[in-house]
Amino acid sequence: MILGDLSKAGLRLVFLPSELPSEGRPDGFGLGDALLVSPNFDATIANLIYATVLSAALPMKPKIRSVLASHLMGAVQQALALLNEDSVQESQDQTASVLTYLAVTAATVWRLNGKPEGLATAVNAYRRALRDGPKEVTPLVVGELKIRLGSALKELGVATGDLNLFEEAADALESIGAVLSRKTHLREWGLAYQGLGDVLLVRGKQEMESSDCANAIVAFDAALEVFTQQSHLARWIDVMNQRGAAFMTWGAIEAGTKELDGAITAYRAVLAERNQSANPMLWAHASNNLGSAAFALAKRVRDPELLREAAGCFDAAVLIYEQHGHTSAAEIIRKNIQRVERLQAAGGA
Repeated sequence: MILGDLSKAGLRLVFLPSELPSEGRPDGFGLGDALLVSPNFDATIANLIYATVLSAALPMKPKIRSVLASHLMGAVQQALALLNEDSVQESQDQTASVLTYLAVTAATVWRLNGKPEGLATAVNAYRRALRDGPKEVTPLVVGELKIRLGSALKELGVATGDLNLFEEAADALESIGAVLSRKTHLREWGLAYQGLGDVLLVRGKQEMESSDCANAIVAFDAALEVFTQQSHLARWIDVMNQRGAAFMTWGAIEAGTKELDGAITAYRAVLAERNQSANPMLWAHASNNLGSAAFALAKRVRDPELLREAAGCFDAAVLIYEQHGHTSAAEIIRKNIQRVERLQAAGGA
């Protein structure tokens, strides 16, 4: 759905996608977003409007996805001139809105083709929107821009291996606490800390840095204060799963047991909330994660109960992976089952 109004100041368009992407993603439409353009907009702006319409429509048009994707990529390519420093809109509000929508559409292109060029465009556009937009702007708009900038920087850091991008992402997300009040912007506050945890976890995995894992858990715990099991179950599962991954990575770095025990606790909680009948693959993924954590700790403490738990988790997961044709993943799980059996035979059970 597209809502709009026309005045002497220009055209104001609000795009309501038929299916919203996950919150906090670089290709997500923000609650505070509106595309503001002058009444006599040129062909470049027209291409941006076209690209935005396609981005909003794509999720609900799977049968013609490839056709729409081709048109979207072409429209975004034609709109790239908006990133030029000499491309000036009539007001700072228009500049920020145009650059925000260029970022969203470029990130949608990346989501479709996996090429980092779309992410790089999104990052530059979000940076410019924050830099060149109005100085007096609602906290919601600033918060949503920084959340999406942080997410885009993280994804670009993964794609390019540039660790400086993770640092910039963390700075952007941490600064949201100074912009937004938790009391009045609880959702955005929680998304910022979830995003910060994701950034620190990715960097912790790449650098094998235990402090990043520990700080990621602190960030995830802050997000869980907002996205509780009772009020936001789906989001709670996502954050808890990442919390388990942070403990798991930390456990791989350190030689102790408390980190792996934390991973087991988190993954048990996730598995308990997964519905095997409704989402068998998500359930199998959670079961496999718990099996991996239980096996990792069992190897260190020689606990037969943990070994049996790991074996049960792997056995249940591999059946579902095989039923759904994920043969490569199933083969990896089968090898883990063999490792459990060898440890049991060696006296670990």
